[in-house]
Amino acid sequence: MSDDIPVQPRSRDDIERVAEGLRRELDPEDQWAPHILFLLAGAGHLEGARDLQVIFLPDQEMGDDEARAESKPPRICIRKSLEADARANAPRARSTLAHELGHVVLHPGVPKFRKSAGNAKMVNLSASKSAETQAWIFARAFLMPSWKVEQVGSALELSLRCRVSNEIAKIRYEQFERATKRRPEVLGVRDVIDKIRSAEPASTIDPRIRAERERVRAWERARHVDGENPARSRRSDDRGSGYRIEWRHYGQALSPTGWFVKDGQALSYYGKDR
Repeated sequence: MSDDIPVQPRSRDDIERVAEGLRRELDPEDQWAPHILFLLAGAGHLEGARDLQVIFLPDQEMGDDEARAESKPPRICIRKSLEADARANAPRARSTLAHELGHVVLHPGVPKFRKSAGNAKMVNLSASKSAETQAWIFARAFLMPSWKVEQVGSALELSLRCRVSNEIAKIRYEQFERATKRRPEVLGVRDVIDKIRSAEPASTIDPRIRAERERVRAWERARHVDGENPARSRRSDDRGSGYRIEWRHYGQALSPTGWFVKDGQALSYYGKDR
């Protein structure tokens, strides 16, 4: 028996408007990766999610379910083994909890489950009527709102800045690119806009955004470490084989995996000190 269920059809645009509207309300500081548990705590005053709770249950009580959303009362139950990830605002927990929030907001009244291995889709169930598809559309828009996507230059940059997996960042980035692709009939207008923007003095660009983009470009060029997640660790561009560096240790000169950017290269403090 499938874990997906048919629900009231909704368009992608409609779901994304709901998700992004909720994100604006819950994240007035407009952070890149606000803590997911803080966001859910703030959602507890909203209609349809009033007094929403996140409850960590023993894995044996959850069975095969990684998480589940309930409406009466509104709560999200998640495996105890994922509590550390949730409190650390880790990508997997962020996407799982945002997905369940989508169920609470979009599908009140019926329990929804997310299996550890992912939910199956019902045969012949269209995407617009699929509870799981709708919840994932919501989660991606909630974690990566359009005004953030338009500020990055790649799916990897989106993944790193919004603290989501490379997989869902790629989906969101490519969908956004397709949705905003210029149509031939408006090329003239857009070309004028692009020229005006390119003519603006470089000083008008927020230096923090410029520095962040330089850091991401240097990181993308750095070599992978065999068997390790390239979003977390890579090899520096120092001469020879390069030193192991970690994304989270950027700018940390005392860390053995600390690194900095110079002339577009990701260089290791460790190598510099030697």
